[in-house]
Amino acid sequence: MRKIFRKSIGNLWSDPKEEVPVLINFIILFGLYIRFHTQFIMWSFNGDEVNLGLDILNKNFKDILYPFQSRQSAPPLFLLLQKAISVIAKPFISLKILNFIASCASLFLFKRLLKTFPPFLQILLLAVFCFSPFIISNSLTLKQYSLDLTLGLVTVNYFVEHRSSYKTFLFFSIFCLLSNIGLFFCAAMSIFFLLQFFHEDKKKFSWNGIKRILPVLFAPLPYLLFFIWFIQQPGAETMKNYMVGYWSGAFMPIDISIFKWWAIQAKVITIFFFSTYWMVGVPLLMLFLLGVFSLYKNRHKVFMSPLLKIIMIYIFTSLVHILLSALKMYPFSDRLFLYLAPGIYLILGYGIQESLKIFRKKKQMKMAFYSIFLLLLCTILLYFNYLPGKANDVATLLRFVNSTEHAVLLTAKARQRTSKWLEFTCYEQEDSAKLLNSGTFDLITNTSENLLIAVQSEKYGHTEKLSRPEPIIYKLLAENKIDLYHRVGGYTIYKIKE
Repeated sequence: MRKIFRKSIGNLWSDPKEEVPVLINFIILFGLYIRFHTQFIMWSFNGDEVNLGLDILNKNFKDILYPFQSRQSAPPLFLLLQKAISVIAKPFISLKILNFIASCASLFLFKRLLKTFPPFLQILLLAVFCFSPFIISNSLTLKQYSLDLTLGLVTVNYFVEHRSSYKTFLFFSIFCLLSNIGLFFCAAMSIFFLLQFFHEDKKKFSWNGIKRILPVLFAPLPYLLFFIWFIQQPGAETMKNYMVGYWSGAFMPIDISIFKWWAIQAKVITIFFFSTYWMVGVPLLMLFLLGVFSLYKNRHKVFMSPLLKIIMIYIFTSLVHILLSALKMYPFSDRLFLYLAPGIYLILGYGIQESLKIFRKKKQMKMAFYSIFLLLLCTILLYFNYLPGKANDVATLLRFVNSTEHAVLLTAKARQRTSKWLEFTCYEQEDSAKLLNSGTFDLITNTSENLLIAVQSEKYGHTEKLSRPEPIIYKLLAENKIDLYHRVGGYTIYKIKE
Protein backbone atom coordinates (compact mmCIF):
# COMPACT_ATOMS: atom_id res chain seq x y z
CA MET A 1 0.00 0.00 0.00
CA ARG A 2 2.81 2.43 0.89
CA LYS A 3 4.35 1.82 -2.54
CA ILE A 4 1.05 2.68 -4.24
CA PHE A 5 0.74 5.90 -2.23
CA ARG A 6 4.31 6.98 -3.05
CA LYS A 7 3.70 6.41 -6.75
CA SER A 8 0.40 8.24 -6.49
CA ILE A 9 2.13 11.32 -5.09
CA GLY A 10 4.80 11.17 -7.76
CA ASN A 11 2.22 10.99 -10.55
CA LEU A 12 -0.07 13.63 -9.08
CA TRP A 13 0.27 16.16 -11.88
CA SER A 14 0.30 13.75 -14.82
CA ASP A 15 -1.83 10.93 -16.18
CA PRO A 16 -0.72 7.91 -14.13
CA LYS A 17 0.90 5.00 -15.91
CA GLU A 18 0.70 2.74 -12.90
CA GLU A 19 -2.38 0.59 -12.45
CA VAL A 20 -3.61 -1.17 -9.33
CA PRO A 21 -5.81 -3.90 -10.82
CA VAL A 22 -5.80 -6.21 -7.79
CA LEU A 23 -7.21 -3.67 -5.35
CA ILE A 24 -9.60 -2.16 -7.89
CA ASN A 25 -10.90 -5.59 -8.90
CA PHE A 26 -11.39 -6.47 -5.22
CA ILE A 27 -13.45 -3.28 -4.69
CA ILE A 28 -15.63 -4.08 -7.70
CA LEU A 29 -16.12 -7.71 -6.62
CA PHE A 30 -17.10 -6.57 -3.13
CA GLY A 31 -19.47 -4.01 -4.66
CA LEU A 32 -21.06 -6.76 -6.77
CA TYR A 33 -21.47 -8.97 -3.71
CA ILE A 34 -23.17 -6.18 -1.69
CA ARG A 35 -25.60 -5.56 -4.56
CA PHE A 36 -26.41 -9.26 -4.91
CA HIS A 37 -26.92 -9.60 -1.15
CA THR A 38 -29.14 -6.50 -1.02
CA GLN A 39 -31.19 -7.44 -4.08
CA PHE A 40 -31.75 -11.16 -3.66
CA ILE A 41 -31.02 -12.13 -0.04
CA MET A 42 -31.93 -9.21 2.28
CA TRP A 43 -34.57 -7.86 -0.12
CA SER A 44 -37.67 -5.76 0.44
CA PHE A 45 -40.19 -3.70 -1.54
CA ASN A 46 -41.49 -0.30 -0.47
CA GLY A 47 -45.11 0.73 -1.09
CA ASP A 48 -44.45 2.44 -4.43
CA GLU A 49 -42.54 -0.59 -5.72
CA VAL A 50 -45.39 -2.91 -4.74
CA ASN A 51 -47.99 -0.74 -6.48
CA LEU A 52 -45.92 -0.51 -9.66
CA GLY A 53 -45.11 -4.23 -9.52
CA LEU A 54 -48.79 -5.16 -9.26
CA ASP A 55 -49.56 -3.00 -12.28
CA ILE A 56 -46.81 -4.74 -14.26
CA LEU A 57 -48.05 -8.19 -13.28
CA ASN A 58 -51.79 -7.62 -13.64
CA LYS A 59 -51.83 -5.80 -16.97
CA ASN A 60 -51.12 -7.15 -20.44
CA PHE A 61 -48.53 -5.71 -22.84
CA LYS A 62 -51.05 -3.26 -24.29
CA ASP A 63 -52.68 -1.99 -21.10
CA ILE A 64 -49.32 -1.50 -19.40
CA LEU A 65 -48.75 1.56 -21.59
CA TYR A 66 -51.83 3.39 -20.28
CA PRO A 67 -51.97 5.55 -17.10
CA PHE A 68 -52.16 3.45 -13.93
CA GLN A 69 -54.88 3.99 -11.35
CA SER A 70 -52.23 3.43 -8.66
CA ARG A 71 -50.70 6.76 -9.87
CA GLN A 72 -47.36 5.05 -10.43
CA SER A 73 -45.51 5.74 -13.67
CA ALA A 74 -42.41 4.61 -15.53
CA PRO A 75 -41.04 4.94 -19.09
CA PRO A 76 -42.79 2.72 -21.68
CA LEU A 77 -39.90 0.52 -22.79
CA PHE A 78 -38.89 -0.05 -19.17
CA LEU A 79 -42.41 -1.29 -18.36
CA LEU A 80 -42.46 -3.59 -21.40
CA LEU A 81 -39.07 -5.06 -20.48
CA GLN A 82 -40.14 -5.66 -16.89
CA LYS A 83 -43.36 -7.28 -18.11
CA ALA A 84 -41.39 -9.63 -20.36
CA ILE A 85 -38.93 -10.50 -17.58
CA SER A 86 -41.70 -11.08 -15.01
CA VAL A 87 -42.45 -14.55 -16.42
CA ILE A 88 -38.97 -15.87 -15.55
CA ALA A 89 -39.64 -16.48 -11.86
CA LYS A 90 -41.63 -15.16 -8.91
CA PRO A 91 -41.89 -11.36 -8.87
CA PHE A 92 -39.57 -10.80 -5.92
CA ILE A 93 -36.83 -12.37 -8.06
CA SER A 94 -37.71 -11.65 -11.71
CA LEU A 95 -38.52 -7.94 -11.35
CA LYS A 96 -35.20 -7.37 -9.62
CA ILE A 97 -33.03 -8.80 -12.42
CA LEU A 98 -33.00 -5.81 -14.80
CA ASN A 99 -31.98 -3.22 -12.20
CA PHE A 100 -29.46 -5.60 -10.63
CA ILE A 101 -27.69 -6.00 -13.97
CA ALA A 102 -27.78 -2.25 -14.59
CA SER A 103 -26.45 -1.46 -11.09
CA CYS A 104 -23.58 -3.93 -11.50
CA ALA A 105 -22.73 -2.59 -14.96
CA SER A 106 -22.47 0.94 -13.52
CA LEU A 107 -19.45 -0.13 -11.43
CA PHE A 108 -17.42 -1.10 -14.51
CA LEU A 109 -18.56 1.96 -16.47
CA PHE A 110 -17.62 4.34 -13.65
CA LYS A 111 -14.22 2.65 -13.31
CA ARG A 112 -13.49 3.55 -16.97
CA LEU A 113 -13.95 7.25 -16.16
CA LEU A 114 -11.25 7.25 -13.48
CA LYS A 115 -8.24 6.48 -15.69
CA THR A 116 -6.98 10.07 -15.72
CA PHE A 117 -6.78 10.22 -11.91
CA PRO A 118 -3.79 9.13 -9.81
CA PRO A 119 -4.02 5.56 -8.46
CA PHE A 120 -5.01 6.57 -4.92
CA LEU A 121 -7.94 8.64 -6.23
CA GLN A 122 -9.02 5.86 -8.58
CA ILE A 123 -9.19 3.49 -5.61
CA LEU A 124 -10.98 5.84 -3.23
CA LEU A 125 -13.49 7.32 -5.70
CA LEU A 126 -14.37 3.84 -6.97
CA ALA A 127 -14.83 2.62 -3.39
CA VAL A 128 -17.10 5.58 -2.54
CA PHE A 129 -19.20 4.84 -5.63
CA CYS A 130 -19.32 1.08 -4.98
CA PHE A 131 -20.23 1.26 -1.29
CA SER A 132 -22.42 4.37 -1.12
CA PRO A 133 -25.68 3.28 0.62
CA PHE A 134 -27.61 5.92 -1.34
CA ILE A 135 -26.43 4.54 -4.69
CA ILE A 136 -26.93 0.91 -3.65
CA SER A 137 -30.46 1.34 -2.30
CA ASN A 138 -31.76 3.59 -5.08
CA SER A 139 -30.17 1.69 -7.96
CA LEU A 140 -31.78 -1.53 -6.75
CA THR A 141 -35.40 -0.42 -6.54
CA LEU A 142 -38.03 -1.77 -8.91
CA LYS A 143 -38.18 1.60 -10.69
CA GLN A 144 -35.94 2.89 -13.49
CA TYR A 145 -33.40 4.84 -11.41
CA SER A 146 -30.65 2.27 -12.02
CA LEU A 147 -31.10 2.69 -15.77
CA ASP A 148 -30.93 6.48 -15.31
CA LEU A 149 -27.49 6.00 -13.76
CA THR A 150 -26.14 3.29 -16.06
CA LEU A 151 -27.32 4.66 -19.40
CA GLY A 152 -25.93 8.05 -18.43
CA LEU A 153 -22.58 6.33 -17.85
CA VAL A 154 -22.83 4.60 -21.24
CA THR A 155 -23.40 8.05 -22.79
CA VAL A 156 -20.27 9.66 -21.33
CA ASN A 157 -18.15 6.54 -21.91
CA TYR A 158 -18.99 5.94 -25.56
CA PHE A 159 -20.79 8.91 -27.14
CA VAL A 160 -18.69 11.95 -26.21
CA GLU A 161 -16.46 11.25 -29.20
CA HIS A 162 -17.92 10.83 -32.68
CA ARG A 163 -20.11 7.80 -33.41
CA SER A 164 -22.09 7.00 -36.53
CA SER A 165 -25.36 8.93 -36.85
CA TYR A 166 -27.37 5.71 -36.93
CA LYS A 167 -25.84 4.30 -33.73
CA THR A 168 -26.21 7.64 -31.95
CA PHE A 169 -29.87 8.05 -32.91
CA LEU A 170 -30.68 4.43 -32.02
CA PHE A 171 -28.98 4.56 -28.61
CA PHE A 172 -30.51 7.85 -27.49
CA SER A 173 -33.97 6.87 -28.75
CA ILE A 174 -33.80 3.70 -26.64
CA PHE A 175 -32.35 5.70 -23.72
CA CYS A 176 -35.36 8.06 -23.78
CA LEU A 177 -37.85 5.17 -23.91
CA LEU A 178 -36.13 3.41 -20.99
CA SER A 179 -35.47 6.45 -18.81
CA ASN A 180 -36.87 9.97 -18.54
CA ILE A 181 -33.32 11.15 -17.90
CA GLY A 182 -32.50 10.27 -21.51
CA LEU A 183 -34.29 13.47 -22.55
CA PHE A 184 -31.95 15.50 -20.31
CA PHE A 185 -28.85 13.84 -21.75
CA CYS A 186 -30.09 14.47 -25.31
CA ALA A 187 -30.47 18.17 -24.54
CA ALA A 188 -27.10 18.29 -22.74
CA MET A 189 -25.27 16.47 -25.55
CA SER A 190 -26.83 18.79 -28.14
CA ILE A 191 -25.60 21.83 -26.19
CA PHE A 192 -22.17 20.25 -25.72
CA PHE A 193 -21.76 19.35 -29.41
CA LEU A 194 -22.91 22.83 -30.44
CA LEU A 195 -20.38 24.53 -28.16
CA GLN A 196 -17.66 22.14 -29.28
CA PHE A 197 -18.53 22.89 -32.90
CA PHE A 198 -18.14 26.64 -32.36
CA HIS A 199 -14.92 26.08 -30.43
CA GLU A 200 -13.38 24.06 -33.25
CA ASP A 201 -14.62 26.24 -36.13
CA LYS A 202 -15.75 29.72 -35.12
CA LYS A 203 -15.88 31.11 -38.67
CA LYS A 204 -18.41 28.96 -40.44
CA PHE A 205 -20.93 26.19 -40.11
CA SER A 206 -20.03 22.86 -41.64
CA TRP A 207 -22.35 20.04 -42.60
CA ASN A 208 -20.25 17.57 -40.60
CA GLY A 209 -20.78 19.62 -37.45
CA ILE A 210 -24.52 19.85 -38.01
CA LYS A 211 -24.76 16.12 -38.79
CA ARG A 212 -23.28 15.33 -35.40
CA ILE A 213 -25.97 17.26 -33.52
CA LEU A 214 -29.01 16.11 -35.51
CA PRO A 215 -29.15 12.43 -34.34
CA VAL A 216 -29.10 13.49 -30.66
CA LEU A 217 -31.54 16.33 -31.27
CA PHE A 218 -34.13 14.10 -32.96
CA ALA A 219 -33.58 10.96 -30.85
CA PRO A 220 -36.31 11.90 -28.30
CA LEU A 221 -38.93 12.00 -31.10
CA PRO A 222 -40.29 8.42 -30.50
CA TYR A 223 -40.72 9.18 -26.81
CA LEU A 224 -42.34 12.55 -27.48
CA LEU A 225 -44.85 10.92 -29.84
CA PHE A 226 -45.66 8.38 -27.13
CA PHE A 227 -45.98 11.13 -24.52
CA ILE A 228 -48.41 13.14 -26.70
CA TRP A 229 -50.55 10.01 -27.03
CA PHE A 230 -50.22 9.19 -23.32
CA ILE A 231 -51.43 12.55 -21.96
CA GLN A 232 -54.63 12.22 -23.99
CA GLN A 233 -55.59 8.93 -22.31
CA PRO A 234 -58.12 8.67 -19.44
CA GLY A 235 -56.46 9.14 -16.07
CA ALA A 236 -53.43 11.04 -17.39
CA GLU A 237 -54.60 14.41 -16.08
CA THR A 238 -55.34 12.93 -12.64
CA MET A 239 -51.87 11.36 -12.55
CA LYS A 240 -50.27 14.67 -13.57
CA ASN A 241 -52.07 16.63 -10.84
CA TYR A 242 -51.14 14.02 -8.25
CA MET A 243 -47.46 14.07 -9.27
CA VAL A 244 -47.28 17.88 -9.18
CA GLY A 245 -48.79 17.87 -5.70
CA TYR A 246 -46.65 14.98 -4.43
CA TRP A 247 -43.39 16.52 -5.67
CA SER A 248 -44.34 20.14 -4.90
CA GLY A 249 -41.30 20.66 -2.67
CA ALA A 250 -38.92 19.37 -5.35
CA PHE A 251 -39.58 22.14 -7.91
CA MET A 252 -37.17 25.06 -7.90
CA PRO A 253 -38.96 28.29 -6.90
CA ILE A 254 -38.38 31.46 -8.92
CA ASP A 255 -38.81 33.91 -6.03
CA ILE A 256 -36.77 34.87 -2.96
CA SER A 257 -37.14 31.34 -1.54
CA ILE A 258 -34.77 30.10 -4.23
CA PHE A 259 -31.85 30.68 -1.83
CA LYS A 260 -33.41 28.39 0.75
CA TRP A 261 -34.06 25.81 -1.97
CA TRP A 262 -30.40 25.84 -3.04
CA ALA A 263 -29.30 25.52 0.60
CA ILE A 264 -31.53 22.45 0.91
CA GLN A 265 -30.03 20.96 -2.26
CA ALA A 266 -26.50 21.48 -0.88
CA LYS A 267 -27.56 19.64 2.29
CA VAL A 268 -29.19 16.83 0.30
CA ILE A 269 -26.12 16.38 -1.94
CA THR A 270 -23.88 16.27 1.14
CA ILE A 271 -26.06 13.67 2.88
CA PHE A 272 -26.70 11.41 -0.09
CA PHE A 273 -23.47 11.58 -2.07
CA PHE A 274 -20.87 12.24 0.63
CA SER A 275 -21.86 11.42 4.20
CA THR A 276 -24.63 11.86 6.75
CA TYR A 277 -21.85 12.44 9.30
CA TRP A 278 -21.37 16.21 9.04
CA MET A 279 -17.76 16.20 10.25
CA VAL A 280 -16.99 14.15 7.12
CA GLY A 281 -19.66 15.39 4.71
CA VAL A 282 -18.94 19.13 5.04
CA PRO A 283 -15.18 18.87 4.19
CA LEU A 284 -16.08 16.74 1.17
CA LEU A 285 -18.64 19.35 0.11
CA MET A 286 -15.91 22.01 0.36
CA LEU A 287 -13.61 19.93 -1.85
CA PHE A 288 -16.50 19.47 -4.29
CA LEU A 289 -17.09 23.24 -4.43
CA LEU A 290 -13.36 23.73 -4.97
CA GLY A 291 -13.71 21.38 -7.93
CA VAL A 292 -16.56 23.52 -9.30
CA PHE A 293 -14.43 26.66 -8.91
CA SER A 294 -11.45 24.96 -10.58
CA LEU A 295 -13.65 23.94 -13.50
CA TYR A 296 -14.69 27.55 -13.99
CA LYS A 297 -11.07 28.69 -13.77
CA ASN A 298 -9.99 26.08 -16.36
CA ARG A 299 -13.04 26.43 -18.62
CA HIS A 300 -10.79 27.23 -21.58
CA LYS A 301 -9.41 23.66 -21.34
CA VAL A 302 -12.79 21.90 -21.47
CA PHE A 303 -12.58 20.70 -25.08
CA MET A 304 -8.96 19.57 -24.68
CA SER A 305 -9.50 17.24 -21.71
CA PRO A 306 -11.56 14.01 -21.85
CA LEU A 307 -12.29 14.29 -18.11
CA LEU A 308 -13.51 17.89 -18.35
CA LYS A 309 -15.70 17.01 -21.34
CA ILE A 310 -17.47 14.33 -19.31
CA ILE A 311 -17.88 16.62 -16.30
CA MET A 312 -19.34 19.37 -18.51
CA ILE A 313 -21.92 16.96 -19.95
CA TYR A 314 -23.05 16.09 -16.43
CA ILE A 315 -23.22 19.80 -15.56
CA PHE A 316 -25.30 20.57 -18.67
CA THR A 317 -27.59 17.63 -17.86
CA SER A 318 -28.14 18.87 -14.31
CA LEU A 319 -28.85 22.40 -15.59
CA VAL A 320 -31.49 21.03 -17.98
CA HIS A 321 -33.02 19.10 -15.06
CA ILE A 322 -33.05 22.20 -12.82
CA LEU A 323 -34.61 24.30 -15.60
CA LEU A 324 -37.40 21.75 -16.02
CA SER A 325 -37.81 21.75 -12.25
CA ALA A 326 -38.31 25.54 -12.30
CA LEU A 327 -40.94 25.07 -15.02
CA LYS A 328 -42.64 22.41 -12.82
CA MET A 329 -42.14 19.79 -15.52
CA TYR A 330 -39.83 17.39 -13.65
CA PRO A 331 -38.91 17.36 -9.93
CA PHE A 332 -35.32 17.72 -8.72
CA SER A 333 -35.02 15.46 -5.69
CA ASP A 334 -32.82 12.75 -4.10
CA ARG A 335 -33.45 9.51 -6.03
CA LEU A 336 -34.41 11.43 -9.18
CA PHE A 337 -30.87 12.79 -9.48
CA LEU A 338 -29.11 9.50 -8.74
CA TYR A 339 -27.79 9.66 -12.33
CA LEU A 340 -25.59 12.65 -11.31
CA ALA A 341 -23.52 10.55 -8.87
CA PRO A 342 -20.64 9.89 -11.34
CA GLY A 343 -20.42 13.58 -12.27
CA ILE A 344 -20.42 14.65 -8.61
CA TYR A 345 -17.64 12.21 -7.73
CA LEU A 346 -15.59 13.26 -10.76
CA ILE A 347 -15.88 16.91 -9.67
CA LEU A 348 -14.90 15.85 -6.13
CA GLY A 349 -11.82 14.06 -7.53
CA TYR A 350 -10.95 17.10 -9.63
CA GLY A 351 -11.28 19.32 -6.55
CA ILE A 352 -8.96 17.02 -4.59
CA GLN A 353 -6.36 17.14 -7.35
CA GLU A 354 -6.53 20.93 -7.50
CA SER A 355 -6.36 21.27 -3.70
CA LEU A 356 -3.14 19.25 -3.59
CA LYS A 357 -1.57 21.51 -6.23
CA ILE A 358 -1.87 24.44 -3.84
CA PHE A 359 0.96 23.06 -1.70
CA ARG A 360 4.42 23.72 -3.12
CA LYS A 361 6.52 22.11 -0.41
CA LYS A 362 6.72 18.34 -0.49
CA LYS A 363 6.11 17.99 3.27
CA GLN A 364 2.96 20.14 3.16
CA MET A 365 1.69 18.29 0.12
CA LYS A 366 2.22 14.93 1.85
CA MET A 367 0.30 16.10 4.92
CA ALA A 368 -2.58 17.31 2.72
CA PHE A 369 -2.50 14.06 0.79
CA TYR A 370 -2.74 11.87 3.89
CA SER A 371 -5.46 14.11 5.38
CA ILE A 372 -7.60 13.74 2.25
CA PHE A 373 -6.87 10.02 2.09
CA LEU A 374 -8.01 9.56 5.71
CA LEU A 375 -11.12 11.69 5.05
CA LEU A 376 -12.19 9.51 2.11
CA LEU A 377 -11.27 6.32 3.94
CA CYS A 378 -13.41 7.39 6.93
CA THR A 379 -16.27 8.13 4.54
CA ILE A 380 -16.10 4.62 3.09
CA LEU A 381 -15.77 2.89 6.47
CA LEU A 382 -18.64 4.88 7.95
CA TYR A 383 -20.90 3.69 5.11
CA PHE A 384 -20.92 0.29 6.80
CA ASN A 385 -22.28 1.88 9.98
CA TYR A 386 -25.45 3.11 8.27
CA LEU A 387 -28.78 1.58 9.24
CA PRO A 388 -30.37 -0.65 6.58
CA GLY A 389 -33.43 1.66 6.43
CA LYS A 390 -35.55 -1.04 4.79
CA ALA A 391 -39.16 0.03 4.32
CA ASN A 392 -42.08 -2.39 4.11
CA ASP A 393 -40.00 -5.45 4.99
CA VAL A 394 -42.99 -7.72 5.51
CA ALA A 395 -40.86 -10.89 5.46
CA THR A 396 -39.15 -9.83 8.69
CA LEU A 397 -42.47 -8.61 10.11
CA LEU A 398 -44.00 -12.05 9.48
CA ARG A 399 -41.22 -13.74 11.44
CA PHE A 400 -41.85 -11.39 14.35
CA VAL A 401 -45.64 -11.90 14.29
CA ASN A 402 -45.25 -15.68 14.22
CA SER A 403 -42.75 -15.62 17.10
CA THR A 404 -44.90 -13.64 19.55
CA GLU A 405 -47.62 -15.11 21.70
CA HIS A 406 -49.61 -11.86 21.63
CA ALA A 407 -52.54 -11.33 19.31
CA VAL A 408 -51.89 -8.57 16.78
CA LEU A 409 -53.95 -5.83 15.21
CA LEU A 410 -53.02 -3.62 12.27
CA THR A 411 -53.85 -0.05 11.41
CA ALA A 412 -55.78 0.35 8.15
CA LYS A 413 -52.61 1.61 6.42
CA ALA A 414 -50.52 -1.31 7.69
CA ARG A 415 -53.27 -3.73 6.61
CA GLN A 416 -53.26 -2.32 3.06
CA ARG A 417 -49.46 -2.36 2.79
CA THR A 418 -48.96 -5.89 4.06
CA SER A 419 -51.82 -7.33 2.00
CA LYS A 420 -50.51 -5.78 -1.23
CA TRP A 421 -46.97 -6.93 -0.44
CA LEU A 422 -48.12 -10.53 0.05
CA GLU A 423 -50.23 -10.41 -3.11
CA PHE A 424 -47.33 -9.04 -5.16
CA THR A 425 -44.52 -11.26 -3.91
CA CYS A 426 -46.50 -14.54 -3.64
CA TYR A 427 -44.34 -15.05 -0.55
CA GLU A 428 -44.49 -18.57 0.86
CA GLN A 429 -41.34 -18.90 2.95
CA GLU A 430 -43.14 -17.77 6.11
CA ASP A 431 -46.64 -18.64 7.34
CA SER A 432 -48.74 -15.52 6.77
CA ALA A 433 -52.00 -16.88 8.23
CA LYS A 434 -51.69 -15.11 11.59
CA LEU A 435 -51.02 -11.75 9.97
CA LEU A 436 -53.78 -12.11 7.36
CA ASN A 437 -56.35 -13.25 9.94
CA SER A 438 -55.55 -10.47 12.41
CA GLY A 439 -58.06 -7.68 12.89
CA THR A 440 -57.93 -4.05 11.84
CA PHE A 441 -57.68 -1.67 14.77
CA ASP A 442 -60.48 0.74 15.63
CA LEU A 443 -60.96 2.99 18.65
CA ILE A 444 -64.17 1.30 19.79
CA THR A 445 -63.16 -2.35 20.11
CA ASN A 446 -61.77 -3.49 23.45
CA THR A 447 -58.25 -4.57 22.48
CA SER A 448 -56.29 -4.52 25.73
CA GLU A 449 -52.99 -6.43 25.87
CA ASN A 450 -52.86 -6.84 22.08
CA LEU A 451 -50.04 -5.59 19.87
CA LEU A 452 -50.77 -2.86 17.35
CA ILE A 453 -48.75 -2.72 14.11
CA ALA A 454 -48.41 0.65 12.34
CA VAL A 455 -46.39 1.95 9.38
CA GLN A 456 -43.32 4.04 10.26
CA SER A 457 -40.29 3.64 8.03
CA GLU A 458 -36.68 4.47 8.83
CA LYS A 459 -35.10 7.37 6.95
CA TYR A 460 -31.78 7.19 5.10
CA GLY A 461 -28.66 7.66 7.20
CA HIS A 462 -26.85 6.53 10.31
CA THR A 463 -29.23 7.89 12.95
CA GLU A 464 -32.58 6.38 13.82
CA LYS A 465 -34.70 8.97 12.05
CA LEU A 466 -38.24 7.83 11.41
CA SER A 467 -41.11 9.04 9.29
CA ARG A 468 -44.04 10.63 11.14
CA PRO A 469 -46.36 8.24 12.97
CA GLU A 470 -49.81 7.67 11.52
CA PRO A 471 -52.50 10.11 12.79
CA ILE A 472 -54.25 7.37 14.76
CA ILE A 473 -50.96 6.59 16.52
CA TYR A 474 -50.52 10.28 17.41
CA LYS A 475 -53.94 10.19 19.04
CA LEU A 476 -53.27 7.01 21.02
CA LEU A 477 -49.88 8.22 22.22
CA ALA A 478 -51.38 11.55 23.32
CA GLU A 479 -54.03 9.66 25.31
CA ASN A 480 -51.36 7.35 26.80
CA LYS A 481 -53.17 4.25 25.51
CA ILE A 482 -50.16 2.58 23.87
CA ASP A 483 -46.46 2.03 24.57
CA LEU A 484 -43.66 1.37 22.12
CA TYR A 485 -42.94 -2.37 21.98
CA HIS A 486 -40.71 -3.06 18.98
CA ARG A 487 -39.63 -1.81 15.52
CA VAL A 488 -39.09 -4.06 12.53
CA GLY A 489 -38.67 -3.51 8.79
CA GLY A 490 -40.48 -0.18 8.43
CA TYR A 491 -43.20 -1.04 10.96
CA THR A 492 -43.55 0.08 14.56
CA ILE A 493 -45.28 -2.23 17.06
CA TYR A 494 -47.06 -0.86 20.12
CA LYS A 495 -48.45 -2.57 23.21
CA ILE A 496 -52.06 -1.57 23.87
CA LYS A 497 -52.71 -0.73 27.52
CA GLU A 498 -55.72 -1.90 29.49
